[in-house]
Amino acid sequence: MDNTLESIVKRKIEDLKDVHFQEFVNKLYSVYYSNFVVVKQKHDKGADGIINNNTVIACYAPEKHILNNFKKKINCEKIDSRGDFQKYRDNWQTDYPNWQIVYNGEWTAEMIQFVQNLKKETELVGLPRILQMFQELTWTKRKQLFDYLNIDDKYHANDIISEIVDDIIKENENLKGERVKYESPILEKKISVNYSQEDLDLAQIEVESFYQNAHIISEIIGENTDKQTILLTRVIKDYNATNQDFIFKERKKLLIEKYAKDKIIDDYYCHYINNLLLYVFEKCLIGKKP
Repeated sequence: MDNTLESIVKRKIEDLKDVHFQEFVNKLYSVYYSNFVVVKQKHDKGADGIINNNTVIACYAPEKHILNNFKKKINCEKIDSRGDFQKYRDNWQTDYPNWQIVYNGEWTAEMIQFVQNLKKETELVGLPRILQMFQELTWTKRKQLFDYLNIDDKYHANDIISEIVDDIIKENENLKGERVKYESPILEKKISVNYSQEDLDLAQIEVESFYQNAHIISEIIGENTDKQTILLTRVIKDYNATNQDFIFKERKKLLIEKYAKDKIIDDYYCHYINNLLLYVFEKCLIGKKP
């Protein structure tokens, strides 16, 4: 994530308190782990979730970050207000040997030492690790979390388009040279000669998505830049190498597969590759001319 997006995600998570943070962690862990069980809040007995059938988690997101309050929340032997550790120890430890605390802040030395004195092997997950988990996910899964946090698409569109552009043009510095000349016909006319009648509705949806991100693509690539030259030259070359007997939709699909590589299972990443190809298509550099 770039600095702007990371700052927004960080602030959104920091603003989540108590049960709202727990619900977010449930969402994050359900997306991140292949085996995560959400425990009902009213009957959790000290477990906010279970990872891989061996780790119980406890979430901590206080209104105020006060060390003494943290200690009471984690370690309290009173019958009517037992701490998270006591609940885990008495209800879960026999069957689930690992314990993890998830905190929407950064762990201090005092907090770490306090927890380790209770259970040395406790895994401590703080905000930096949560942000790292975002980075390890596919864009499709990240999108689910961005939506959950009500983060506008425009903030992560810049990140994903930049990543795609860099992926396409890397190792193609030799394609620098004379600027690629292009024209911009009326897009609707170009669509009419490149899409079948039955695909016009799909084309319209794709074009609307492209228009939403066209300014971001233009800002990232620039005008008459080396980056633009390399990108356009690479896409034209790859498009011309596809089977000319195929219709435009099929040839575009081949390029998406080529550029996505092992990310082909990431639908959201592929969606933005499609946007980028329509950027080249709009300039009348691939596809039939009207």
